Amino acid sequence: MQGGSVSARPDRNSHDSRVPWNGHAGGWGGAAYFGTSAGVTRTPVVFVHGNRSEADAWQAHAADLLCAGASGDDVWAVEFSSRTPSHDQMAAELEAFVSALRAHTGCGEVDIVAHSLGVTGVRHWMATRDGDEHVRRFVSIAGANHGLKLATSPARFGVSSGPFGPAQFLRDDYERVPAHPLAKLNEPPEVPEGVTAFTVRGRRDRLFAGSRDSPLLANAERNILLDTGHLGSKNGTRARAVVLSLLTGSAGNH
Repeated sequence: MQGGSVSARPDRNSHDSRVPWNGHAGGWGGAAYFGTSAGVTRTPVVFVHGNRSEADAWQAHAADLLCAGASGDDVWAVEFSSRTPSHDQMAAELEAFVSALRAHTGCGEVDIVAHSLGVTGVRHWMATRDGDEHVRRFVSIAGANHGLKLATSPARFGVSSGPFGPAQFLRDDYERVPAHPLAKLNEPPEVPEGVTAFTVRGRRDRLFAGSRDSPLLANAERNILLDTGHLGSKNGTRARAVVLSLLTGSAGNH
């Protein structure tokens, strides 16, 4: 790793303290945060957390990239201002974060790695705010791209439904709901033109009981199945190696 190590988490109330810009686009990343030389060496990577998670859930992945030769300005993670953000909120905050990152680095594109609820949040951002124009690669990990059986019961999902809140957004019978946003996202092509997408999912992921193929994207470059569960598809040793290979272009057969 070039100069320094992955930083410990400061006061959670200091939402913007770990990014080199002001405004509502919290998270961490950049040369100052990691203690490396300034400047990008590759397309910057943005890690996007899921439901009830946070940016620090990606610290190990950041370390993997830095150890593989990435600079601090290549590695970023967004942190949403709510523990269970709506898809509209994720889209707005992703827009702010990626816009600030692009201005800071001078890069026109980013690579996105998202997990769980963050996956459909990223897709919603790309669809509603033309975010796909600034995405080169998209790694979708354990995302409910085609809905969840349990999402039809908001109490089981652990959130209030609201008008297209997370639980209702991820219902598996979305095609029967007029103007449902997930139906729009899944119109062909499921991956926007110009974006290279990969999906990663776990064979033992209980979130997808009854909807095993939900994480797949029809026109993804590859759909990768690992022998693991929901968190293991992101945090497991094999999963981290897969993500690193997809980002660095060294992916073989997994």
